Amino acid sequence: AFRDSAEAPAAAQRLAALPAAPPPGPQGADALSRFADCVDCPEMVVIPAGQFLMGSLDTEWTVVEDRHEGPRQPVRIARDFAVGRFEVTVGQFRRFVEETGHATGFECIGVINPDASSKVWDAIPGRDFRTPGFAQSDDHPVVCVNWEDANAYAAWLSRKTDAHYRLPTEAE
Repeated sequence: AFRDSAEAPAAAQRLAALPAAPPPGPQGADALSRFADCVDCPEMVVIPAGQFLMGSLDTEWTVVEDRHEGPRQPVRIARDFAVGRFEVTVGQFRRFVEETGHATGFECIGVINPDASSKVWDAIPGRDFRTPGFAQSDDHPVVCVNWEDANAYAAWLSRKTDAHYRLPTEAE
């Protein structure tokens, strides 16, 4: 556990040494302001730099099976950043695929049997963002995309707008 390691004091010192006044955010925008880089681009909102506690307390681990969420430790985001105000929609993702010819992965993951004791997650054959197994419109959030698909979408937005789009970090 990082918190209990010999590196914890050094990490706390590095955190304390970070600048208190971060540089301006995307396009010089004010924190929590909204913008879009093009007519059919996602609406973005500026998130201010700051510090928060990330992770779970040891006492929370008794109710959560996944111990990868701890220990809780301070995290500082040193610069403002912008994130999509809403999830990427089916329509937005479809435009990306149509304009680029991107071949999406077949990454529709679901619980095979939620009542089974193993709770195994696996791919659902024949499903993708176009046919996820339920009715959807262009305004619904896109599903059944993998990391490579999402990263390719962000790269396409970057090329289309001359702005830098990327996937957020876990901390962001």
